Amino acid sequence: TPRMGSSAKLPGWTPGNGRVVSDPSWRASGRTPGLRPGAPRTVRLMKILVTGGNGFIGSVVVRMLLARGLDVRCLVRRTSRLHRIAHLGCELVYGDLLDFPSLQAASRDCDVVIHLAAIVKWDLINSPSMFDVVAGGTLNVLKAAVGSGIERMVYVSSIVALDGTREPV
Repeated sequence: TPRMGSSAKLPGWTPGNGRVVSDPSWRASGRTPGLRPGAPRTVRLMKILVTGGNGFIGSVVVRMLLARGLDVRCLVRRTSRLHRIAHLGCELVYGDLLDFPSLQAASRDCDVVIHLAAIVKWDLINSPSMFDVVAGGTLNVLKAAVGSGIERMVYVSSIVALDGTREPV
């Protein structure tokens, strides 16, 4: 199984059970906060929205999150190739970085966003849509996250950071 480095542990995550809760102190008290004694105890897993989860790097991130027992939702386009993640059991929601309502729906009930989606084809690096997707799409993801009450986000840069160099950097 994939292993996550110790510096990458999520807040509230306890080794051994793969569950994340917003307040892990419920274990010490012997009861789940807000429940009357004798009520069934349920723990809501941390839900993570991953944009670009069907990509090369994104699919590895999705596998690692699922291996930790986390609840993973992937934003994918209707035209996305899903062969890397379709069999993993993560939730798939259709949307686009430039379609703000789809981002609002995708981020609903999520605790964290990992934003990996971008244009990744070298021949499109100078495309007029590159700035719209990378900058505008990221801004849309941030706005949707804030609107959903999400306080944590991980952003992974795209090939735009290389500025389309013809030679290796």
